[in-house]
Amino acid sequence: MNVIKLALNYREKREAFTGLIFENKSFFNEEISSEARRFAEGLKDIGVKPGDIVATILPNCKEILTVYEGVLRCGGILLPIIFALTEPEITYILKDSEAKYIITSKELLDKIHNTIRLKAKIIVIGVDGVIAEDLIDYRFLVEKYADGNLITDRAGDDLAMIMYTSGTTGKPKGVMLTHDNFCASLECPFYEALNVEGGIVLITLPMNHVFGLAIWLYSYCKHGATIVLHRWFDPVKTLQDIEKFKISLVPLVPTMLLMILEEASKNTYDTSSVRFWFVAAAPFPPHKIKEVEERLGGIFIHDYGLTETMGDLSCQDPNGIRKLGSVGKPMPGMEVRIVDDNGNEVPRGEWGEITVRGWGVMKGYLNRPKETSEVLKGGFLYTGDIGYLDEDGDLFITDRKKNMILRGGENIYPLEIENALYKIKGISEVAVFGIPDPKYGEKVAACVVLKAGYHMTQDEIVSACLKYIPKYKCPKQIAFVKELPKTQTGKVDKKILLANANKIFSADNVKLT
Repeated sequence: MNVIKLALNYREKREAFTGLIFENKSFFNEEISSEARRFAEGLKDIGVKPGDIVATILPNCKEILTVYEGVLRCGGILLPIIFALTEPEITYILKDSEAKYIITSKELLDKIHNTIRLKAKIIVIGVDGVIAEDLIDYRFLVEKYADGNLITDRAGDDLAMIMYTSGTTGKPKGVMLTHDNFCASLECPFYEALNVEGGIVLITLPMNHVFGLAIWLYSYCKHGATIVLHRWFDPVKTLQDIEKFKISLVPLVPTMLLMILEEASKNTYDTSSVRFWFVAAAPFPPHKIKEVEERLGGIFIHDYGLTETMGDLSCQDPNGIRKLGSVGKPMPGMEVRIVDDNGNEVPRGEWGEITVRGWGVMKGYLNRPKETSEVLKGGFLYTGDIGYLDEDGDLFITDRKKNMILRGGENIYPLEIENALYKIKGISEVAVFGIPDPKYGEKVAACVVLKAGYHMTQDEIVSACLKYIPKYKCPKQIAFVKELPKTQTGKVDKKILLANANKIFSADNVKLT
């Protein structure tokens, strides 16, 4: 079943409602749907066929909802690409996927059109009719065609979307997600507990990431919630709009919430409307959760997932017991096992690699049978994350397997050290990783961002760390930096830090131990 058919089964039962608020302009759900239907007809007319890959290179904008729905309506395969990627990165993804169509915006056109030169039709948003002969005006497609009801049938195993990984461990890989994956996510009973029906949901996450896209699916498409969409994240604007629009659900990545918490400590905002702070994509410092709920109100909910699992693997129960540091129990229909290096399941409470099977697991990596076979084994996806299940079946994340620091035969996980550092007053952000050491193989290094007005030495930080972790886990090199590099989704980009480690740790702001 085409996921749009399933979405319509829910949407058609609803009265007219404000579907989108973008840059202080409101759009009714029927306006959005009508434009999506007309766009689908336009796509079909210019040659988009079922199974064609349609790349979108867009910032968050009002058209992004109609683009996604329109592509799925005509049976195309969505390929959302992070617009902030470099030209070589975008070129690689377009060539690797063999996308036949590209949808982008006027401000990104030079980045796409002048550097890529692919045999692909390019549709441009925001050109206002002034356009080169080899380009197609989005508005022309929307206005030229009548409002139909095109929905191309697709089998459950047919692809709905390809989304590329970040490429932290090599070249980015295209994660293949099917209509079955989308439909199962839409119907997952867990989300009923978030109670977003008729509510107002803030999306400041990028819509070209699986997290933002999943929020759109179950809040707007299924539950008829109003989406307040931000072009990009800004903590001040986020807090202002929470107050202005009485937002009930705020999905964020940890670094976003930490920035919001910092801003809320300096200025007063009314966040009493927020029922849930819905955090995913990376671990959140457990000791900060109480501060979130006391300072901002609402309930903190931690979700865990991967692009390879349609974004959803486990989540804390909004109405149940939320264990500190846990990412909750596996979603209904998702089975989690913890295994050792030989693939054998380990007892409850023991650490190992997190594996999962169920409705959310990807079909595989596009054109990469070898890489697919390395992570899909025996029906389970090997996530590359280290964690454990407690006696109650709650899942705890220890760290990424690839992030592990091997120091003199000891396995050290950066997340444990980062959580210890976050407990130190005066520290705003941290990133811990391993760098080469001639004696021990690797040593623990940390980049630290201090809060305004604070001054600390490495000795003071290490001394404070000893309250929480043993000495051998404490950082051996610390660099005090003004900011940490971020991915477009707001996560700390350790790939950049590792690439520049020699420069960072040879600077004057580094203390050696």
